[in-house]
Parts: sequence; structure tokens; C-alpha cells
Amino acid sequence: MKQKYYEQNANIKVFIKDRLYPRSDAKISVFDSAVQGGDAVWEGLRIYDGKIFSFDEHIERLQNSAKILAFTDIPSREFILNAIKQTLQANNFFNDAHIRLTLTRGEKITSGMDPRLNQSGSCLIVLAEYKPPVYDNVAGVKLITSHIRRNSPMHLDSKVHHNNMLNNILAKIEANYCGADDAIMLDNLGFVAETNACNIFLVNDNCLYTPHADACLPGITRNNVIKLARELGIPVIERNISIGEFYTANEVFTTGTMGELTPVKEIDGRIIENKQRSDVRAKLSEIYRKLTETTGEPVIADVVQYSNSSEIELREWLLSEISDADVLYCRGPLSVDKELINAGHQLKAIVTISVGFENIDVEECKRKGVKLGYAGDILTEATAEMCLAVLLTTSRRILEAVNIASHSLPTCEFYGKGVANSIVGFFGLGRIGESIARKIEPFRPAKIIYHNRRPKDCSYEYVSFDELVSQSDFLIISVKAEKESYGKFDKSVFSQMKRDSVLVNISRGKIVHTMDLYDALKNNIIGAAGLDVVDPEPLPLDHLLYTLKNCVITPHIGSANYISRRRMLQLGEENVVNAVLGTEMTSPLNV
Repeated sequence: MKQKYYEQNANIKVFIKDRLYPRSDAKISVFDSAVQGGDAVWEGLRIYDGKIFSFDEHIERLQNSAKILAFTDIPSREFILNAIKQTLQANNFFNDAHIRLTLTRGEKITSGMDPRLNQSGSCLIVLAEYKPPVYDNVAGVKLITSHIRRNSPMHLDSKVHHNNMLNNILAKIEANYCGADDAIMLDNLGFVAETNACNIFLVNDNCLYTPHADACLPGITRNNVIKLARELGIPVIERNISIGEFYTANEVFTTGTMGELTPVKEIDGRIIENKQRSDVRAKLSEIYRKLTETTGEPVIADVVQYSNSSEIELREWLLSEISDADVLYCRGPLSVDKELINAGHQLKAIVTISVGFENIDVEECKRKGVKLGYAGDILTEATAEMCLAVLLTTSRRILEAVNIASHSLPTCEFYGKGVANSIVGFFGLGRIGESIARKIEPFRPAKIIYHNRRPKDCSYEYVSFDELVSQSDFLIISVKAEKESYGKFDKSVFSQMKRDSVLVNISRGKIVHTMDLYDALKNNIIGAAGLDVVDPEPLPLDHLLYTLKNCVITPHIGSANYISRRRMLQLGEENVVNAVLGTEMTSPLNV
């Protein structure tokens, strides 16, 4: 495993001692103790949603490590936090960022090992980089066992988070030569200690085992996992563990700030076979993820987060909490009406991570001078891709085909509808509609038609709404979400459509009259429908649409790919930060 380089880090600013420096000038003296003898301690922290996870635990360990090494000038929690905040704000990193926090003994007056030569105080370095988890937490990683041993307390106490990482580096070199991601390191007695970078766990009989933290650092992620497991009622046993026990375990995973909880798929050529089908790591990963979302040290402001699922209670909670809030950050569907806006007596901005904003009373925001931030056009390509996926899944009857294949049923007389030589129509040809149209062109449709309020300067044919409905073999609803479109597609429209036509909706569920659509599909008035949006959303599990073979429903996942969702969150957080700081939002909604 080789870490990726991200362009976001090309021009970062780094905090050194008492100020920020651009990356090209971020240097320490040749007389610094870190250069002279690796005389430094460090921590790796991660930031989630504008909060530094397990901040106090990391700072306490840094300060304790410095004390054990007899540093005479250890910065306070407040100084360190302020330095981190400055660095993150300067780089606009508020999610998927990793912070390498280093404290050196400082600069010497002349070269030498004697700490009395350090007369300028310690030197704090805050290096923040855009860096999502570095390990493959889906497919897992491959490990080998290194012949390099971890230090025992009689030589160099591994509980001190010091900069002397040479034996770990040598073990990593062995892993690189063997084509593995990392290396397992044993202690001086031959028992497993950790990997060159992470703590390690195994699962057998739904019990969690991990080595004693004697020849390894008791990691903060490790401690969180142990605590969470015990809260779940999963037995946790710390003891000496041989490498053979890891070979035969049902699950093996590593833990650390860099990668969180990473599954191990192979050790020394032995495949980790989960014969008991346990899911301990998956359960712990999900709870750990929730912990990162709900706890942490705020970087730019105090964050008050609602975590219940009740919409009624959410409304009551918001009305009570918003009175002294500067920013309302919406990460899900929320009705932001006049009452709620006026309850925010010092509200400066409302930020949503969605593209649509019909849930927000924009006119009231304008009247109150409340700024708006949204996701802009970053979801265009992901939504367009999803539209094609829904269209083809529906028209080629993919779900029915999967059922046939999985039940070994005969496939004779099983036909779908192709796009080639068909007429593809768009109700709404904005950014998303145009992106879908470009992606459909290689399928060689006979023509692409569209209906907007007015014609566009494009190569596609503008038609009236009635012509769109009657001519389209595939009718894609990609119109901007506006109330005047709600209920537009009802039984009168369906009666004008071709009997084998396919309706695809990736806009808003309210645009389609749900029960009229059900009747049209049930009675073969139209051929099929693919819906990534529905009304109501979500549909009740006993809804009649679910009984139809010619209706494909997905749970509003148009933007659900890793890159788009990550960028949504980043953009939302950037908008929040800028709103708090009183600067222009990255993606303002100008209405």
C-alpha cells in the first residue's frame, strides 16, 4: 500500500513554532533536535465534519510523551488547539483531513545530544493534509510477518509516541519487497505486537482478541474499539497471541487514525477465512463512524448536532436551539420555513449540502439578510450516471433478469426495450438534463427532444409539452424542482404517452402523481417506470408500486458515489466555515 498524493496538498500552509508558512518555506533548522537525533514526539489526528476526533486523548498522550522524555517546555492544550485551528482554517480543511502534530525539543545552540543545548524552547509543527483513510477498508489489506522486532520497555518504551520509527520503517520496507501492504511485528518473546503502523485485532467465536500493549503503542483508535466492543457486549481479551492464531482467525483487522478499522485478507500467504460468518468488524466500524460524527473538538465554532430520527422532535429541538445559532447546517431534508428562520435571532447563513432548495423559504431569507449556501453543480455527473443506470435497469428489465438467473428460470420470450433508434425526451434540459443527453448520444437514439420554458441554444429538438409526451419512447424528468411542476404527470399525461414508453424520474417525486402512475403501469397504459425519487419519500413498504414488475424504485441515490458525496460534505463545510468567518461562501445561492 502506497499512500496517494492529492493535489489539494500542493499549496498547503504549515504551522511551525508560532506561525504559518507556505509549503515551499515550511522548514526547520538543521540544529533542531528532530534533525540532530530524532528527538521529538508526535500524534496523528483526524478531522471529521469540522471536529477533531479524540482531541483530548491525543493531546494528553503528546504531553505525557514529552514529559517522559524530559522536555522542559511543553505547550498547553490551548496553544496546541489554537495552532491546529489556524492551520485548518488557512487550508480550508474541515473533513477528510489528517493532522501530523510534531513537538520537537527545539533548536540547539550547537550540534550534540545534550538537551542542555536546547535553549530556544520546544517547536510545535502542525502539518494538515487532505487525506481520506489510506487503507482499503472494503477489500482489505495483505500483511507479512517481519523479522524486525518491536522495542520492549527495557530498550525504548513503545508507550512513548516518539519519532524514532526506524524499526517500523525497516519492517515496512520488508512488506514493500514482499508486495504486502504492511508488516506484522513481533515482540521480544515472539508474540504479535502490532503492524508497522497499526494495532491489530482478531475475532474468534465472536470474541475480540488483541495483544497486550507492552511492546506497542496503546492506540487511541484501539482504545475506542475496545470500549465500543464492550458496550456492545462483545468480550474483549488482551493477551499474548502467536502469529499462528492470526492465521486461523475468523476475522483480522487493524486500527489506527490513518485507516480507522481495516480488514486483513491475508497474512504470510494464508487467506483469512471467515468460516463463522462473523461481522464483528463491520458492527464496530459502523458504531465507530457514528462516534466520529457526534463527538470531537470543534474547529471553527461550537457545534450542536441533532442525532434523533424523529422529525417532530427535530422541529421542536431546532426551534429551541436556533435562537443563538450563527449558521444552520442541513445535511438532510428539512423544512426551513418562516417560523424557523425568524426563531434564529442571530442567524447569518443557512447551508444545505443538496442541490435543491425548495425546502427553504428563500424570500424570507432575503428579507432577513440570511445568506444561503448549497451544493451547486457538483452532483450533475453523478446524477446523470444514475439516470442512465435506472433507465437501462428498467428498460432492459434487469431486476427481473437477476431473479430469473438466481432461480434458474427459463429465459425464453424475455425481452427488454433498447435505446437505439428510439426517441428520448427530456422534461427539463438544464445542467443535469444536458449531461444525461450527452451520455445517451452514444446509444444512437433516433433523436433527442426536450421541453423547457423556452428553447435553448443546443443541438436537440425543442417541442411542446404535448409533443414531448406523445412522441417519447423514453421520457426523462430532469426538470428543476419547482412547485409549478408538482403533479404535472398525472393520468391525463399518461394517457397521451406511448403504450411501451418508459418514464424515468430523477428530479422530484412530487412531479409525478403516484397513484395515477400506479394505475398507468398496472393497466399497461405505459410500459415501465424507473424512479430514483418518489412521493411520499420514502414510500411505505406496503405501497402498491412495489407490487409491479415494470416499476424500478431506488432510494434517491442520484448523488451516491464516493467522490460526489465527499465533495458535497467538503463544500458544505467550506460554506459553513466561510459563513462563520464572515467571508464569501464557496458555493453561494444567489437568488
